[in-house]
Amino acid sequence: MDLQAVLFVIFMSGILHLNPLSEKKTVEKTIEQVHSCGGWIVITAPDTQADDLIATGRRFENMFLRVREKMIGIHPMTQLLEEDKFKSNVAAELGLKGSEVQFILRVGYLDSYPDPVSLRRPLNKRFTGNS
Repeated sequence: MDLQAVLFVIFMSGILHLNPLSEKKTVEKTIEQVHSCGGWIVITAPDTQADDLIATGRRFENMFLRVREKMIGIHPMTQLLEEDKFKSNVAAELGLKGSEVQFILRVGYLDSYPDPVSLRRPLNKRFTGNS
C-alpha cells in the first residue's frame, strides 16, 4: 500500500477524535495536501534510542538544507505519528521492517520560496514595565 493510500485510510476510518466540523475540514485539507504534492519521503530510525533519534534529526536537517538549492519544498506531516493506530501500522504497511518512522514529509518542486517568517511584534513592544 502506498503512503497516499495509508493516509487516506487513516483519515477516513474514524481514527481522529475531533468534533464533526473540525474533522471534516481536517480530512478535506489533508486529502488536498496528499493529492497536491510531488511525492513523499519517510525518514526512519533503527529504534527510539536517543543516539538514533539525534542522528535521524541530523540527517533530516542536512536533507532539508540541501533541497532548497534544488527548489524543492518540504512540508512535514509528522503529526500523523501522534495517532497511535497510525504509528503502530505505518512501518508495516510501507514494508519498513525493523524501523521506527520518525518523519513523514510531503515534497514537491517550487517556483519560488516564500519570504522568511519574521516576529509578529518586537519583544520590546510585547514586554513593558519595570523588571
